[in-house]
Amino acid sequence: MQVLRQDLVYAFRQLRRTPGFTFLVLLTVALGIGANTAVFSLINGFLRPLPVRDADRILVVASPGYKARAEGDVEPESGRGVQWESWLIRQRFYADQRAGLTLILPVVLPGCSKADIPFWLAPDAARRCCVLPNATTNSRDLP
Repeated sequence: MQVLRQDLVYAFRQLRRTPGFTFLVLLTVALGIGANTAVFSLINGFLRPLPVRDADRILVVASPGYKARAEGDVEPESGRGVQWESWLIRQRFYADQRAGLTLILPVVLPGCSKADIPFWLAPDAARRCCVLPNATTNSRDLP
């Protein structure tokens, strides 16, 4: 504690000797704090929840590729984003399974089946939405 006190006394003595440098340091710190506050205020405005109806609901598009990645049946380097996303959804689902069955809606695409819904979403118990084949006229296939 004594060494810290000596260091602080020495630092203040050096700052008193060079008032121009001290002013420049304080100005730089003040501008940095002001710029940081301005950027935070701007970004904070964008991070507020949008007024979207049913924003707490999650759609999970069921496909064989998503299921393999979500259940970790692929090598670790493949689909890391899907693995992280499915982990977050799984945690939310297991925290309250009754609410999870209504808040998380699997969407089964044409050519897919309920077997493509990840096991942790309880494909036999969960409500699901099936997309009709004629609804995908101008769409692309999922990988």
